[in-house]
Amino acid sequence: VATKQDLDRLVAGLRFPGLLGDADVSEDGQTVRLFSGDMKDASLILRKELDGWVLDGAAPFLGWVKHRGTGIRLAWEGTGQQDLTERFLLFFERTVAPKPPVLLILGPDSLEPRPIAGISARGSYINDSVFYLPRIIEVPGIDPLLLETDTGWAAFDGSTFTDLPGLSTERIGENARIFKVGPLVLIQSITGVFRLTEELDAERVETFPENQSPSSGSFTWLEEAGLFVVTSPVAGPVYTSRDFVNFEKTPSPSPIKSAVAALPDRPGMLLVGPDGLYTLEADCPGGG
Repeated sequence: VATKQDLDRLVAGLRFPGLLGDADVSEDGQTVRLFSGDMKDASLILRKELDGWVLDGAAPFLGWVKHRGTGIRLAWEGTGQQDLTERFLLFFERTVAPKPPVLLILGPDSLEPRPIAGISARGSYINDSVFYLPRIIEVPGIDPLLLETDTGWAAFDGSTFTDLPGLSTERIGENARIFKVGPLVLIQSITGVFRLTEELDAERVETFPENQSPSSGSFTWLEEAGLFVVTSPVAGPVYTSRDFVNFEKTPSPSPIKSAVAALPDRPGMLLVGPDGLYTLEADCPGGG
């Protein structure tokens, strides 16, 4: 993945020039920690010696997420699905306590992560099992990492963890999805659609179309047209908006089943109807 010449040119703060997704270079330039950028990431450290680079060790194979400002990484370690009962003496069952995933933190010059106390993963209990789906996400344009806990969401700014009461489970619902669409960061769940403010608070979009599914709708930003496009996973109307406050129903000769992608040659989208393909042309009178 890299030649010795590539590694010799590395200096602190320089991005790795090879196929690996990322690298942390020590201040003295004598060690480099490589990350592949895969969903689950086994990092390793190479140490510079007189006759070349040698493997110094490796960090745990986990889904590390990097805080760009500090180079510190977070990951949850643990089993996602756990049974709450177990057999013993062949025919008997007994209750066992679950082992929630542990939040780990990994510094930019270390291979030894340490656990973070006081932050627990959210678990969903179904029959005789518990399912843990902890998430850590990096949202473009937002400095702190956002992580889901048993009480809602928290922010990590590279040094401290801060609970976000405005993103509590009671307010935005369970299994909320946080993502960037054009100039906005949106929160989507069965409870509704919200905007994420600069203060990391959830602002409900009260004007979101009532006949659109808040939890499974699809949002697309057409940069050239300055237009949001909202489609539903079931056949229905398409809505457009320039501010994500006022929504306009787009005339269509047929219900739209899904969106395919933005058009590459002009402001618009390719859509799927029950009887074939349609395009939404953003430069038409009325925006559709």
